Amino acid sequence: VAYVVADPRSKVSGEEMRRYVKERVPEYMVPSGYVRMTGLPLTENGKVDYKALPEPDRLASASQSGFVAARDDVERRLTEIWSEVLKIDRVGIHDSFFQELGGHSLLATQVVSRVRQAFQLDLPLRSIFEAPTIAELAEVIRKARQQAVPLSLPPIRPISRDQQLPLSFSQQRLWFMSQLAPGSALYVIPFGFQMKGRINLPALEQSFNEIVRRHEVLRTRFAAAEGQVFQVVDSGLRPILRIIDLERLGPSEREAECQRLASEKAQRPFDLSQGPFLHLSLLRFGSDEQVMLLTAHHIITDGWSIAVLTRELGRTYEAFLHGDRSQEPELPVQYADYAYWQRRWLQGEVIDAQLDYWKRQMERVPRVLDLTGDRPRPTVRTFRSDRQSFTIPPPLSEDLVSLSNREGATSFMVLLAAYQTLLHLYTGGDTICVGSPVANRNRAETEALIGYFVNIVALCTDLGDNPDFREVLSRVREVTLGAYANQDLPFEQIVEALQPERSLSYAPLVQVTFTFQNAPAEALQLPGLLLSPVGGGDATIEYDLSLIMAGGAEGMAGSLVYDTDLFDAATISRMVDDFILILNHVVTYPDSPLLEIPLRKGEKEKVAEAALRLQLSDQAEQLDCQI
Repeated sequence: VAYVVADPRSKVSGEEMRRYVKERVPEYMVPSGYVRMTGLPLTENGKVDYKALPEPDRLASASQSGFVAARDDVERRLTEIWSEVLKIDRVGIHDSFFQELGGHSLLATQVVSRVRQAFQLDLPLRSIFEAPTIAELAEVIRKARQQAVPLSLPPIRPISRDQQLPLSFSQQRLWFMSQLAPGSALYVIPFGFQMKGRINLPALEQSFNEIVRRHEVLRTRFAAAEGQVFQVVDSGLRPILRIIDLERLGPSEREAECQRLASEKAQRPFDLSQGPFLHLSLLRFGSDEQVMLLTAHHIITDGWSIAVLTRELGRTYEAFLHGDRSQEPELPVQYADYAYWQRRWLQGEVIDAQLDYWKRQMERVPRVLDLTGDRPRPTVRTFRSDRQSFTIPPPLSEDLVSLSNREGATSFMVLLAAYQTLLHLYTGGDTICVGSPVANRNRAETEALIGYFVNIVALCTDLGDNPDFREVLSRVREVTLGAYANQDLPFEQIVEALQPERSLSYAPLVQVTFTFQNAPAEALQLPGLLLSPVGGGDATIEYDLSLIMAGGAEGMAGSLVYDTDLFDAATISRMVDDFILILNHVVTYPDSPLLEIPLRKGEKEKVAEAALRLQLSDQAEQLDCQI
């Protein structure tokens, strides 16, 4: 967003200003919105007071020039796509996808996949950041269609089941890790619901039977032969719903037994040669109160898949409750079709360019992020973990969203920049590399499937020259968009290509991760029942540190999950406090250098050491120049 102080007599429109700026700065720096002001608010020191700048009106574009409807077929089709993805009825061609319509990178990915289907062209995700209105994006599409560039990859098609079905790259990695630690519960995903009301057990069992019938991956096991691993689909497999009666126990005993069972099931490993990999248990507290516990192996599911399962469970239960048939449309492809497609097409020139990108990104990444813990790193990881949860109040959350809007970024990018700043100040490292899971559902055929699609991208940002936070955010933006453009290459193939020194003591290439939860969430709704989510038991962690964030301007919440072999709870508590301190600082002083950010007492010495290292590095460079 640009804040403009202009001659009051000027009649220049926002669109004219945008065209003027576009001729003079790189595309990613062009503001998508313009706010006219009589003067800029200043601090006592005479600098711009960013917190005092007005929040851009979410409907600024429409209010400046009035609602403008689509003018041709390209704009009309884009309007339909945006309405479907954003779940809003009316979209003007000058409304900004991110600032006025509430879009984010995951929704932008869904727009890209639908544009591919509608216009038969590959549109980079960056295009929506650089052309965030329908009018601008339509122009990009018109120019691309004139060039008649064919699609780089074909659509996913069903394949014959009369052959060995390969694993996807991500599945192969999990299968390999499971062979190294066959008794580990590292990849068990637990979740559950408390249900108040009288449940119809036959309808519930029918619903799970239908979901398992629809999704082959829930009927899949894994077999090895002659050095190869492949998927085996059991056509007649049905899930078993185990009923556990706890009515005889008192309220406190029931609660304790429920927690014990949830923890026990979350720690129970799966045998990948024997299905099923979805376990169901119903704990009966009484005739109108029960808890549903589900555990699944990561090799057949991910966070997006849980939303798919939840949505289908609600719809099918309602249908069977009323004696109807399921109305869910048959799936045109299955996960095995995707795995075959991935193996066949993600190779050769398609992947070589992406691998070159990741080699350049990772060339300066240290072997291990030197995040000093409370204890020496063990020789072999135990994957034991704990977490500390925290909230960011609405005023600060609003300021963070405003900062992202002003800088043409997203909340994900702002929070990642703050997280990498924290890690930089704690370690003194110049290049901070953070792994981040991406849904990897960038093809429309995969959106309705249950399966393990998620991929890890390594977001490596250079913070070594004491930049200000605005510059850090700009770098993070570029790193993130570059990673999204090269997300097809499975992380395990990057590890294999780079051949880092392997150790059972730490994860390869990245040891810390960041997740911003904006995948489509479905609140389970079953007729006649009041439902609420319950914890699925203790989880394990593959990394030293994982920051998980969710929310928006109305308020954000987060959890810092940590390896208890390395960190004490008190250390993590200080880290959370410093993270929030950084967030408060950068929304007020985005132009202050990183080393001027005040941390809690006890951490300032680390910042001073980092500053000294920077000073000595500068002196060494000057000496080299003199020599």
